[in-house]
Amino acid sequence: MQASNLCLLSVAVIYMVLAWSEPSNACGDAMCTCSNGVLLSCPNVAWLSVIQNGVTNVSASAFENNTNAQLIDLHLNKLVHVPDGMVDATYNLESLYLHHNKLVDIPDGLLDAIPKLLYLDLEGNQLTRLPDGLFDATPRLNTLYLGDNKFVQLQAGLFDTTPGLRHLFLEKNHFVHLPDRWFKALPQLFILSLVDLPLPYLPSGVPRYTPQLQYIYLEHSFPQNLRLCAIKYPKDFSKSENRIDAGSVWSYIASSGVPQGSILGPTLFLLNVCDIDQCLTPGTKLSTYADDTAMYHLVLPTDDPANPGHRLQGALDRLYLWGESWRIRF
Repeated sequence: MQASNLCLLSVAVIYMVLAWSEPSNACGDAMCTCSNGVLLSCPNVAWLSVIQNGVTNVSASAFENNTNAQLIDLHLNKLVHVPDGMVDATYNLESLYLHHNKLVDIPDGLLDAIPKLLYLDLEGNQLTRLPDGLFDATPRLNTLYLGDNKFVQLQAGLFDTTPGLRHLFLEKNHFVHLPDRWFKALPQLFILSLVDLPLPYLPSGVPRYTPQLQYIYLEHSFPQNLRLCAIKYPKDFSKSENRIDAGSVWSYIASSGVPQGSILGPTLFLLNVCDIDQCLTPGTKLSTYADDTAMYHLVLPTDDPANPGHRLQGALDRLYLWGESWRIRF
């Protein structure tokens, strides 16, 4: 065997031995230290990831030396509680992932020492409440996941100190009412997820106080309100291009339209488009099937050879004006 190959083989064997002899109390991608399911300490690195390691508890001093940490990810463990002051030393922290554990509460001052926090994920736990003033020290919070917990009601002033919150996910809880005060405090809200909530109606503060709101996810939520939002010309929604997602995939601008999948839907659709043929110009044709419409042009001998599409363009211009009159945007 050549010397170079022997050297490479030796290095590979040494690497395998070192990997195999890794300390049994190491956990996570960042080589944190665990013992009997308790996270004890982590190195001072920017990203700390201890995912799906069976962690049941976190020492109060686990992150006391982690001044460089920008992200801490503890999701898919078995945490029931986290200690107050757990992240007090991580004043540069921007992202905290605690989702899909078994958390039943959040300590009152958990976020008090991390004013740079942008992203907080508490989804998939057993939470029923959040402490008063939880977000008082996190004015930069941008994204908040609270879905798949057991919330029935939360404080009206919960978001008074998070004016920059852009993405709010509340799905799969037990809310029957969302305070208008929430949305008055969230003028920058861009995405709102209300999937699978027993709300009887869309909160009146949406979109009245949320001019930046573009996406509302409503799958499996208050179908009677979905009909109200989808039927022609809802006054509030026509003022801004708010989007409603009534399913897992489809989004549409809720400035016009008819409810799909309903008994009256086809009739309302026909009433909506029955005069669309008035947009035709000589040589243009319409082909329709269900809710699809195609317009095309037959080139005539009388058409200008230098601009054979001018009649089609004229029909498209008339179609645009027809849409404007019916408040349908193309």
